[in-house]
Amino acid sequence: MLLYLELRSLECEDHLRVSPGLDCTCVQDVVAINTVDKHCYALGELGKRVIVTPDVDSLLDSMIALD
Repeated sequence: MLLYLELRSLECEDHLRVSPGLDCTCVQDVVAINTVDKHCYALGELGKRVIVTPDVDSLLDSMIALD
């Protein structure tokens, strides 16, 4: 995965845009769940949220290029 940092937003391979979200007002933890081995791993406390939105124009352009 290629990540590009531009001012206050981050773009992932031109398909996703990641922007800062609201600050957390209550305690939240981040976990990873392995469904195969049925394990749950606590990764730590969440300090900030992000907003991930698809770049619809880029996705449509890539679909048109496949035709």
